[in-house]
Amino acid sequence: MPSTLCKRPIAAALGAAVICLANPSLTAAQVITDATRLGAFSGGMRFCEEGYGGDERRYRFARLRTAGVIDKLSSRDKLRAIGARDRAYEGGHFLGNKLDSRECKALLKMSEWKMFVN
Repeated sequence: MPSTLCKRPIAAALGAAVICLANPSLTAAQVITDATRLGAFSGGMRFCEEGYGGDERRYRFARLRTAGVIDKLSSRDKLRAIGARDRAYEGGHFLGNKLDSRECKALLKMSEWKMFVN
């Protein structure tokens, strides 16, 4: 059964606008999808690995696990993920949050926890 939003394009546009207003750094074309989140996580882990990792290999393992998931996505979603990955790595942000040592560790712990929950 099609969703109500598909039948109402104005409602879908309004929903995207609300998401963009909640996070002013996003434009309507940058609404966060799973592919965007995966790509941003991968770029963030690379940024954390180079900046705060030292001998810590957990960042690399998290990034490689994410690459395996991204590899299974459709070509359109892969492009979204790659773009998000590059933006996160170059900017040092994960979905609007600045990646410092504390944020990197928290993001890594969250990803490891979710790996066992699913």
